[in-house]
Amino acid sequence: MRLLLLRGRTERRLPLGMPIYLARATLPTEMELGVATDVADHGLRVVTAHYWQPGEFLLVSPTSKALHIKAKVAYCWKRLEHSCCLGLSLVDSAPGWWHAFDSAQPRDNG
Repeated sequence: MRLLLLRGRTERRLPLGMPIYLARATLPTEMELGVATDVADHGLRVVTAHYWQPGEFLLVSPTSKALHIKAKVAYCWKRLEHSCCLGLSLVDSAPGWWHAFDSAQPRDNG
């Protein structure tokens, strides 16, 4: 009998560095600013100041607040005294979803 050992992620992640808003799905009016550090078709990693409970559902939106996606907290690790690393698994995401977020960001034309 052979065992298949998987090392690393099964899908490629792309570096992003985009500011986003996070809000509890049950309380979408209270938002927190975070930074999406990398993305994939089914998830993203975010640096945030708040600890989010694994299993909790969040709404993720670009800072323009034009749209949002629903995500589930996969993990949350304390990084430093005042920051956490948050892994989000997207609910009903489409491949390339982050392109809509990136195009919703305001551009600096100066």
